[in-house]
Amino acid sequence: MSITIQLAPFEKRYILHSMWIAYVHELSQYHDDLPVRHGLIDEQDDSCDPEGFLAEWWACPGKIYAYFIYERERPVGFALCAAPPLADGDADTVLEEFFLFYLYRNRGIGRQAATMLFDKLRGT
Repeated sequence: MSITIQLAPFEKRYILHSMWIAYVHELSQYHDDLPVRHGLIDEQDDSCDPEGFLAEWWACPGKIYAYFIYERERPVGFALCAAPPLADGDADTVLEEFFLFYLYRNRGIGRQAATMLFDKLRGT
């Protein structure tokens, strides 16, 4: 099992957009979110536009980070992190969102990716 995490480059934001749709769909089982006019389940109607609200994860380098989680060079998840002043609380960095496709769960991939991420963004 070859797991890596890499900062998501802006030019590959379409990958995050694709995974975000799966992530929000999965979360919908816990909420009463209804599909919006584009047929997506999301609280933001512009979520069908990768240039839209997901672009914020590249707007403040050094303050917010989008990471891809790879297994054998295949993107299998993401992690979204924020640092003050964009993060709530007193933490140096906050893990805002973390997602793995269902097929890659319960195999230690999430634990390994989270450990790599925490080592990379170690606080004080």
